[in-house]
Amino acid sequence: MSSSELPDFGEDVDLTLRHVSRQFPMSFAKALLPDRWKVTAATWLDTQVTSRGKAVGEATALLRILERRGIAVPAEAREKILTCTTTAMLETWLDRALTAAGIDEVLTDS
Repeated sequence: MSSSELPDFGEDVDLTLRHVSRQFPMSFAKALLPDRWKVTAATWLDTQVTSRGKAVGEATALLRILERRGIAVPAEAREKILTCTTTAMLETWLDRALTAAGIDEVLTDS
């Protein structure tokens, strides 16, 4: 079966994977990582929590900078910022927020 034949479950798949990773962290980690990696449930969860915590911190800082600079952040843009889990992208947006004239300059994909 090719990927084009698979149904698009959208966010449902993401929510399911999050649930499974929380309910069965050790099994989830073992399924994703090579056998040679020694992973415990505690280290797996710690990595996930630390990564998400950093993303939340970056998103919060970004929103604060935009607010302090007087740049309006529509609900759609706020949602995009708060749901972003890629710290590299958030850091890029943070850098842009320091000099941008508007939210479009911050969140541009280029």
